[in-house]
Parts: sequence; C-alpha cells; structure tokens
Amino acid sequence: MDSDPHEDRVKEDEHTDELLTRIREFFDKKGYVRVRVRKRGSKTSKVRNLRALTSDPKFAQEVKVFLKKAGVNASSYPIGKSICIDIEGNHKLETLLKVVGLNEEKKKQLLEALKPLSLTVLRK
Repeated sequence: MDSDPHEDRVKEDEHTDELLTRIREFFDKKGYVRVRVRKRGSKTSKVRNLRALTSDPKFAQEVKVFLKKAGVNASSYPIGKSICIDIEGNHKLETLLKVVGLNEEKKKQLLEALKPLSLTVLRK
C-alpha cells in the first residue's frame, strides 16, 4: 500500500513543533542579549544581538536552517569547543520573537534592547 501524503506532512509538522520547542528552550536557557553603541564618523547606532552557545554542531545547523526558513539569517562561529549562534539586528530579532517566542524574562530583555538609542547612553 502507498502511504498517505498527508501522513508525511503531519510527521513534518510534529518534527517542526518539536524543533521549535527545542529552539525556544535553547534561547531561553542559553541565550543572552548584547547591546552596544557603535560610532561611525558622526553617526551613532545601537547594535543588538541575541547569542547562544551549543556544543552540538548538528543542532546548531538545525537551528540555522529553521531560522533561515523563518526569515532570520543567523550566523554561527566556533568559540573553543562550542558553536555560537548569533542573531543581529532589529528586524531579525523581532521576527525571532514572532516565530519562536521566548520566555518572559528573555522577551523583556530583548524588547528593552530593541528600544531606540537613548541620548543618555551617549553622555559621558
């Protein structure tokens, strides 16, 4: 007998839901928000990143592929024996929040980071 094509789609959906849950937990537990001010000539901008480290290269690749399909281009690079998944930029971080979602504490940190550059940051 031939298998039902809808059955494969359900399996893919279950795998996608499982992967989405693993990615959400990964960023909730191991992710950290980094905000820095970058000056280029007379322009000042706020650079925002969400980073997380994993020691599993297969999982890192799954995360990158999933995020790319969701419209979030993440970079990855080795740090010692770990791999860092790095997402930089407002649009990518907002898309990540919509697609993956994060726990309340991480979401609060990320939303705070997404606020426009404050002039008080620039004062010395």
